[in-house]
Amino acid sequence: ARIIVFVIIFAIAAQTVLLFTIDMNLIGVVASRFQQFRESDFSSRPQIYVSALRLISGHPWLGVGLGAFEAHAPPTRMGFVPQHAHNVFLAVAAEAGVPAALVFAGLVIFVIGLSVRNLRKIGRIPGYGFVALGSCGALIAITSQMMAVQVFHHRILGFGFYALVAIVVSLDRMTREGQFDRLEEETDPRRRRLSPWVG
Repeated sequence: ARIIVFVIIFAIAAQTVLLFTIDMNLIGVVASRFQQFRESDFSSRPQIYVSALRLISGHPWLGVGLGAFEAHAPPTRMGFVPQHAHNVFLAVAAEAGVPAALVFAGLVIFVIGLSVRNLRKIGRIPGYGFVALGSCGALIAITSQMMAVQVFHHRILGFGFYALVAIVVSLDRMTREGQFDRLEEETDPRRRRLSPWVG
């Protein structure tokens, strides 16, 4: 339950920070979304996803080329040509092919598995519980964002993903090498409930 709450908060905060870091007017973006909703065209993403699937079906093995989505995708009903698929997995499949997308998805699932294992192993170790929970929750949140945002198209979100992967892999290696064997888990039942949050 705590991870789910963390994921929701992180996703909202990350999207809000993103709008500021790419010099977009947050109020203007929200207002435009409501205007599009009144016009029964809240988002072009479903149409972009269909375009991505068509590109994938036409070039399933090698894709259309890295960064070439915009050159092959048709314009949306709103009159613009999308720069990317607004979905990391669809983008990889369309630009690099289905095999590459499957490998990428497998790596993401593997790293999420490492983050959950870190949380189970070191989540209650004093000083590391917050790092374990934070890396696990943040990685799941940003992976969820990948379904509607091309995170690698934005510097801050792309860097955040790589940084989280580095933290998760480092913690897992420290665990396997016995770096935490000398540390004792929290045994006080009154503080045990807090240890995953504050370490």
